[in-house]
Amino acid sequence: MGFMAPHDIIALRTVSKSLANTTRERSMWIDALRCACTAHDVYCPSFPLTGMSIHELEHAATACRRFISRLRTNFFQGRIVSPVSIRYLEPAVSGEEFEHLRMIPGGRYLLTVYRNTVRLWDLGIGSNAPSMNPIASHTIEDATQIHGVLTRASKSSSGVLVFVPTTGSDGLFRFHIFSVSPPASTPHFSPFVPVLCLSMENGLPVILGVNASHIALSTSFGTVLWDYVHDSWIRWMRPGTRSDDRLYLCNNNVAIMHANQAELSVASLPILHPRCDTAAVPEVLESLQILDTYKLERYDNLQPLVSCVGSSITRAFHGRETSTIEQPLHVDIHSDNAERTLISHFALLPAAGDDIAHCELVSFGESPLDVSYLRSWAQLLEWVSPSTALSFDIEGNTVHVSLIDVDAAPSDCISGILAMPGLLDDETEVDFCSFSARGCARISSDTGFKLVVMDYLLPKMR
Repeated sequence: MGFMAPHDIIALRTVSKSLANTTRERSMWIDALRCACTAHDVYCPSFPLTGMSIHELEHAATACRRFISRLRTNFFQGRIVSPVSIRYLEPAVSGEEFEHLRMIPGGRYLLTVYRNTVRLWDLGIGSNAPSMNPIASHTIEDATQIHGVLTRASKSSSGVLVFVPTTGSDGLFRFHIFSVSPPASTPHFSPFVPVLCLSMENGLPVILGVNASHIALSTSFGTVLWDYVHDSWIRWMRPGTRSDDRLYLCNNNVAIMHANQAELSVASLPILHPRCDTAAVPEVLESLQILDTYKLERYDNLQPLVSCVGSSITRAFHGRETSTIEQPLHVDIHSDNAERTLISHFALLPAAGDDIAHCELVSFGESPLDVSYLRSWAQLLEWVSPSTALSFDIEGNTVHVSLIDVDAAPSDCISGILAMPGLLDDETEVDFCSFSARGCARISSDTGFKLVVMDYLLPKMR
């Protein structure tokens, strides 16, 4: 029973008293929470399973569904959704700016940057107070600037992978990957693989995509694909890529979204070669073997999309190496629709026929958002199930949330406002975790900046 969906387990309580008692067993809710974490690409060790009560386990496993229900109910009634708990974290040192703020999926742990140092914070779970100081810090000595932070749970260990692109005074671009176990008594950042170093002669390399095993970069000397698990790589010259393009890997295919041309190319995944310490660039492949090219068009009238931008941050069901009908690899494209934002929903699915490695692009809906295309910032698009997505968009100091149901025909989209008190105009240091119904942002303080942690659900007192 622990392998059932949490809401199905709760529904069994109406069947009989015997089943109701069964649904309150601790071991069942531990299994249910583990399964929910796996389904949502959440870092399961965020939750201290052995120390949590049955009520806390049930709350954690069902929080995402209840958060969506709260959004839906309030948005239908035109009401703003406000946090039920607000807590603050003061800076660890004077001048801390909490740059490149990113929650580890699960919402308990937070990564920030201070100059050339990456910090790890424990925000606590439920009503537990957050740690007022970083629980781990790592200074990258050869970095003069850190250009961002990405994170995901490791497939090969119990830790979290932290991706950190940097530049230094020597004119090189470096891509660092660290492994860290936040629940450890003394967490520390350990190199997961030797640092990737690339030349910046004609500009900074741009990250096109990251998944559980690969990173794709657009550089002045071609597109670089790096398998960081096996430390092998390749580059190709054609098709070329630009900063607004996106790259996906699916069923031994490379799929490249070309924003400027409003099209997506599907090619065979090339053979990668071991990376040598002395190699400045990987071996070059003049051209990928293109299998198909798809025009990115409106769902209803087949008009080409205007000013395409691929969703840069998409969590659940994104970045897979495989795709199935039940769990597709989503490709979501933002475009300009009469100065408002339009999200067109596509998926890479296994092609019909005998070639199971071949993927094809399928359009299955679009969602017009009530936010400005040019003046808003798409902070996060998160698929919380294969057919339901949440889009978080910031315009000024207002957080717009759109609840998208692509099972409807046409896809149904209801929007509203998520209150985030103190949010600065056009602030980009913001993150959300739908799984735990939590938001985190940098806000101003008397001495500079501080962090605000907002929970939109909390366990009921019992």
